[in-house]
Amino acid sequence: MILGVFGTLFLSGCDDFPIPFELEETEGLTTYNVVANSQAWISSPDTLITFQRNLGDSIDQRIGLTNHTLLDGENYIHIRARNVEGRFMFDEFIERAGGLPTPFTTLDAGQMIATEDDFGAYLWASKAINGNSTCVLAMRRVTQIQRPIPGNREVMDILLRNCVKGDAEAALQPIKAIHVGHFPLNEGRSSDSLMLSPLAGPSPF
Repeated sequence: MILGVFGTLFLSGCDDFPIPFELEETEGLTTYNVVANSQAWISSPDTLITFQRNLGDSIDQRIGLTNHTLLDGENYIHIRARNVEGRFMFDEFIERAGGLPTPFTTLDAGQMIATEDDFGAYLWASKAINGNSTCVLAMRRVTQIQRPIPGNREVMDILLRNCVKGDAEAALQPIKAIHVGHFPLNEGRSSDSLMLSPLAGPSPF
């Protein structure tokens, strides 16, 4: 369905959100470090490399994904684990994630579709490219109700940009509950073991 009840809850607070200067400065000065792919907060068979940084108020992780197409731009998952009150704020998250990626630079929140799975609603938009390739932009919020959040934070806000040879269903796989629900058994230590949260279940935004 086109953005409706779930989208209204998810995107409430889409007005301009001024980011404090101190926070902008911290983000500008704090670099990402490479961590083992086994420590990625979301599992994906297409994971190439995993970066992480601690901003104090939040912990960011950026997972680079394989791009099997000839389309410009990188495929990635951007995740921000943080403590937050209130609903997901589209504009704030997009700005702090580096802006809208190609080919979605002119996307409006109202153009996104809301779909539900075992973890609740996620929002997405897609573009068919060259007949046999599809790009998606998708986002969702995951809380402690669904799975443990890294760094003892309260929520994970997730952004996916993924271009694949195939349809939108294939491109959306990394943001679905089966992948988002997996997490390292030993956070902060090398481990190839991942598990699905026993707390999995939908929750309101």
